[in-house]
Amino acid sequence: MAVYVNVQIPNGKSGVAGPFDGRGQVQLMAVGIHVYASQNAASAATPQTLNSSQIKVFEQVILEGPGIGSGFFGLGKDAKAAISAPLTGINAIGDFFSRLTEASTWVRVGEFVAGGLLLYISGNALLRDTAAGNAVQSAKRTATKAIGATPPAQVARVRRATKQSIRAKRTAAKVRAKAKAKRS
Repeated sequence: MAVYVNVQIPNGKSGVAGPFDGRGQVQLMAVGIHVYASQNAASAATPQTLNSSQIKVFEQVILEGPGIGSGFFGLGKDAKAAISAPLTGINAIGDFFSRLTEASTWVRVGEFVAGGLLLYISGNALLRDTAAGNAVQSAKRTATKAIGATPPAQVARVRRATKQSIRAKRTAAKVRAKAKAKRS
């Protein structure tokens, strides 16, 4: 359900903005901004004066939101374009590298890695010694055979056998050479 707001910023500008989607609604309500079910209801309400923390969230929701109400600060439907311009070329590259130095980027990367590890560990624990786990192991063995991959222990046995057969061939060749030399 789309919602609308009627806000006033301390510099005196006011207007109706919206529609905002569910995520925008949650963000706006979390900082105490009143939301209305329709644009008419928002227009009929007295504008809410925002404090600095509410203004920051409001600007963020506008930049991420699906649309802007027609009367917001006199910008109409062009408000989103007026607030942000997309990064292109060298500016986008610079923005990417500047984000790498932000702590929040690395917190997100750490959360992603930790989540992946938790999923792996929990999946491994849940499937161990169960019918599903045995099926996975069976499928793994079948896939290993199908692609021709050999386990490391088998590779070691093949190497030893190959070395032994090479020695045996060399020894046999020497024995044949000696036997031939004796006959001559």
